[in-house]
Amino acid sequence: MRIFQGAAVFVYCVCSQHYLFSTFAASVMGSLMYLRASNGIYFEVGGTSTNIGVIKNGRPAIDYSVVGGHSTFISSLDVRVLGVAGGSMVRANAQGVVDVGPRSAHIAGLDYAVYQDPAQIQDPELEFFSPREGDPADYAAIKLKSGKRVAITNSCAANVLGLVEPELPR
Repeated sequence: MRIFQGAAVFVYCVCSQHYLFSTFAASVMGSLMYLRASNGIYFEVGGTSTNIGVIKNGRPAIDYSVVGGHSTFISSLDVRVLGVAGGSMVRANAQGVVDVGPRSAHIAGLDYAVYQDPAQIQDPELEFFSPREGDPADYAAIKLKSGKRVAITNSCAANVLGLVEPELPR
């Protein structure tokens, strides 16, 4: 298993070849060009979504594009995009966590709780709300004494659980 950060590494390896790819095309091209993957399943986790695809015999899986549940009969990369990633917000109720995402802190216009200045975390209150019109009202956030609302995300959980190495000073 190899893990790489799609954005930074991909820009480095692709720009040297005079190609520019974005979104899920960058995921597969990063796997092919940087990792030299010949067979495997790749996951590229970003801030708002996760791209999942397959490489077999050095070629990415290809299938007909599906738009709104309808096949277009136009061949394209067969990549599944899930609305769950580092910025995905936690959904909960009185019994505990019930889901994560698809709404992200970025789209909801909220900062991540884990990246707040600890001095700002005064009298925190757990609250449930609907980030955007039409969203379920079970997204969890923390309301600070200042009135600011901050999101509880996958990135927050990973940091609190010690799964993320602290950044080194620059």
